[in-house]
Amino acid sequence: MARLAIELVRQATGALERLDASGVADAAAREPKLDAALRGVVGDAHPTIEDPRTISACLDMLFVAKSFERIGDHATNVWEHVVYAVRGEEPAACLAVFSLRVSTAQGAVTFLSH
Repeated sequence: MARLAIELVRQATGALERLDASGVADAAAREPKLDAALRGVVGDAHPTIEDPRTISACLDMLFVAKSFERIGDHATNVWEHVVYAVRGEEPAACLAVFSLRVSTAQGAVTFLSH
């Protein structure tokens, strides 16, 4: 998980430096692997978390795994900004998660999750 998260961050920050959105499809295809790995860790932890002798270590492992998964999510967010900067359009993945509503009367921008 750590290697994949680091690689996704490196790809995203490199793309941001170069303003190059050409690798977004590759990154988008790889990020779900972190989600699957997290699900695997949670599944593996289920029997271990019930044992009082191992619960602390198990929780630590779960928090670390969740952190790596979130790092992948943040790398995806960087990619979304790169796509917007280069192409001037919202990436489809971003639109699936959030809808943007601009309230001109109040001058506020709010994000509404679906």
